[in-house]
Amino acid sequence: MKFAIEQEAFSGPLGVLLELLEKNELEITDVNLAHIADQYLAHLAENDVLSEELADFLLIASRLIYLKTRELMPYLRSAEEDEQIENLEDQLRLYRLFAAAADKIDEAYSIAHQSFARPFVKVKQVQAQQPLFSMAPNVTTAVLRESFGRSKETRTHLRSARNINPNE
Repeated sequence: MKFAIEQEAFSGPLGVLLELLEKNELEITDVNLAHIADQYLAHLAENDVLSEELADFLLIASRLIYLKTRELMPYLRSAEEDEQIENLEDQLRLYRLFAAAADKIDEAYSIAHQSFARPFVKVKQVQAQQPLFSMAPNVTTAVLRESFGRSKETRTHLRSARNINPNE
């Protein structure tokens, strides 16, 4: 995400804010979430934003709201929520890994000297060969059905004569 936050307690990318909160180097209560939302709305008004980037912001913003709510109302905590916070921290770590990987992939594709175009190659037309199999003119679909039916009956009869299970 290219969006950066400007606040008294913190200035920088949203991913760095999450990292500082995770390491307890910054208190969630010092972060003004309403101001972050206002800044992002201004960012949306000024820039074209991909739906994936918007989804990422909404996910992170909802988690920040959850963290701040937990911090401001500790009496609402439960043991299950503490496990969810650990899962949340794991998810945030994964998010950062995926964001870093996406940046590296984007960088690799943007470097022109690392990509090569395939030259245009004219495809030669191949002359039609004689068919490998040709049917006699008197063979019809009815004759083929009858022949295949007899073939199936013969296979079934041979299997039963040998006591062979057809599913083996």
